[in-house]
Amino acid sequence: MSNMSRSRAGVVIFNYRDYNNVQRKIEVTEEFSCPFCLIRCASFKGLRLHLCSSHDLFNFDFWATEEYQAVNVSVKIDMLETEGLVNGKDPRVQTFYYFSKPRRRLSKYPFQSKKHVHVQFLELDASALARDGMRTGLQDKDSDPECVKSSSGSDPTAMQMSKVRKPATERSDSKSRGLLLRRQFYHSHRVQPMAVDQVLSDRDSEDEVDDGIADFEDRRMLDDFVDVTKDEKHLMHLWNSFVRKQRVLADGHVPWACEAFSKLHGQELVHSHALFWCWRLFMIKLWNHGLLDGCTMNSCNVILEGYRGSGSYVK
Repeated sequence: MSNMSRSRAGVVIFNYRDYNNVQRKIEVTEEFSCPFCLIRCASFKGLRLHLCSSHDLFNFDFWATEEYQAVNVSVKIDMLETEGLVNGKDPRVQTFYYFSKPRRRLSKYPFQSKKHVHVQFLELDASALARDGMRTGLQDKDSDPECVKSSSGSDPTAMQMSKVRKPATERSDSKSRGLLLRRQFYHSHRVQPMAVDQVLSDRDSEDEVDDGIADFEDRRMLDDFVDVTKDEKHLMHLWNSFVRKQRVLADGHVPWACEAFSKLHGQELVHSHALFWCWRLFMIKLWNHGLLDGCTMNSCNVILEGYRGSGSYVK
């Protein structure tokens, strides 16, 4: 590589030296790239500034000649050594001063405060306590109000509260029903008024599709097409309505859907010559896309010929 090409490519030679200044490794980078973080510095001066500011753990010796540019790299030993003597004295043998914060003596009993200073401890008579406790326990067992409640099974207070709550709930339901009866609700899709029983019913009709509304929207969408004839729009509307009502969802449904469509609208197709050829062209497009086979197309044509010959098709 010539001197000019080396300078343009930004080739820099890095010589790594150990503690005894013995060369251990040589690395070559291009485009004045840093060997540690691979950043491009655009010039040899920029590389020098970057190395000195970002990699201060190393010593760098920069030198350039007409033939090449090089950098000698060595490790700063003083950065790796432990902390040395300060002012010629070992800090481990120096005298240091310790200042302790004043502390408050805690009480032996942490829960005892000035409000509870007169505390008396009474002697415990275990035998008398056991005798009196047994007698008291037998008396309480015979006249325990909880046992009386559980045995009788009726609490006058609870019964009274239940009697009070029930009318309140009924009043709330009647009030809510009255508020519903005052206003008129409309269906979210059909935009038609709903009866009260439909509003209060548990059956959700949000996902229902009204055929009349769907046909109206389909016709309005087809009317926006400009480069389509009237017969083509009519056939597209008949097919869209049939697919929606019969739930033709998969490619495998197309063959039987074409036969069923020919049987359902065969009388209308044979009476209109333009509509008849629109249906045949549509089947050809389905055949080109691999959705319809030749046998099914032949069956559809036989169905239509039957309508044309006798006026009604009988299987």
